[in-house]
Amino acid sequence: MLVVVVVVSGTEQLTIVTQEKVPALSDNEAHFAVASSLPYTLNTKPHGHGDVHTLLYREGLVAKWAAAGRKWIAFFQDTNGLVFRAIPAALGVSASLKMAVNSLTVPRKPGEAVGAIMRLERKEAKGQGLTINVEYNQLETLVKQEQTDSDGYSVYPGNINVLILGIDTVRYRYRRRRRRRRRRRRRRRRRHRRVFG
Repeated sequence: MLVVVVVVSGTEQLTIVTQEKVPALSDNEAHFAVASSLPYTLNTKPHGHGDVHTLLYREGLVAKWAAAGRKWIAFFQDTNGLVFRAIPAALGVSASLKMAVNSLTVPRKPGEAVGAIMRLERKEAKGQGLTINVEYNQLETLVKQEQTDSDGYSVYPGNINVLILGIDTVRYRYRRRRRRRRRRRRRRRRRHRRVFG
């Protein structure tokens, strides 16, 4: 599978990076899915949505874009072409409010098969929560009866998988990840030396 990264301004208009495939699982017990025509061959699938960050990191694209003066990265689904009308407004809101992360949502009716953006907080750690997508099939475990507004829409808007991230935030996260990996490697080397001399 290919992930295509389009850069609107500048000389580079298109970057294509390859997404690796991983073995597919066939059930909740994590059994590997076997190809029906070849019994000793595993079915493989693209890594999934989160793999885009691995690709951006591996290719050094975020650092390159930051050096070119770009400020924002917008992620969207290839099946959702209508979001191109909303992304410029979301970028404007993100910039004017100095947001590190912004997510586009749509109104949703309770029970609709769309993930919901919610703020989750632990009881013992007030004020330390996460604003995340909760998949529609997991909602009823968190909320017994969804509250609605005066128009009958849920107070939890629908997630349409459009994210706007500030490039500085992404670079900071990638640098933290790189530092953690280096520390883990150093610890492994020290353990190895202690064990094997």
